[in-house]
Amino acid sequence: MKAILAAVDELQDELVTLLQRLIRIPTVNPPGEAYEEFVADLRAVLDGYGYATEVHRAPTELAPLGEGRPRPNLIGKLAGDGPLIDGVTAYQVMTNEHLTTGELVARMAAAGPRQARWRTERPLLRRMPTKNQNPDGTVETWRMGYVFEVILTRDTWMHRVDVAQATGRPLDLTPGHDGRIVADVVAEWARRHGKPFTLELTGPAGGSYTEGSGGVELTCDAVEFCRTLAGRVPGSGLLAQPVPF
Repeated sequence: MKAILAAVDELQDELVTLLQRLIRIPTVNPPGEAYEEFVADLRAVLDGYGYATEVHRAPTELAPLGEGRPRPNLIGKLAGDGPLIDGVTAYQVMTNEHLTTGELVARMAAAGPRQARWRTERPLLRRMPTKNQNPDGTVETWRMGYVFEVILTRDTWMHRVDVAQATGRPLDLTPGHDGRIVADVVAEWARRHGKPFTLELTGPAGGSYTEGSGGVELTCDAVEFCRTLAGRVPGSGLLAQPVPF
């Protein structure tokens, strides 16, 4: 974090000049005037710094006060050695590493209910498409509802598994909670590879699953099955089919 602040101080004059340039564009909101001009100008700046940029336009119905004006969203990525999610995770670790365990738990306890309410109260946003880069570098288009309902649930669950693995603490698993998450993972895994199989997952979160006939027969621990599909451990055959977490 100190290195980032030092870099900001070093670039202070350049950053002030850029900010002055951008605020001269009259982006009045509502209704949302000059957004295209603003995005085009900032995109030129990022392109000049070597970023790979994309513009995605949100449906106008997501901005009822915008009077039908376009809602461009600029995404810029600076080329790196790994997937985008690794950079995001590293930044989150860096910005929160000074917090104690108690402070982290308190923040989550306060933010969780607010975020759950926020997600359920925005039906238009849930239908909005978004692009996601998978760990293997491929890009998929998802609906935000899928991100809210599925990915953020799986992601939190998988990190719980990661923490247990890292600290050597046992996982307290139940069929009603963990088994439901695992079953959802199995269903998406089956849709993605589209082949017949018989799958026996052991442990409290496990279950028996069959699709079609004459397919391969697999038996493994339910948590290890999910860790494999999430890319935590290598898989072969149908277990090489990744599922996003």
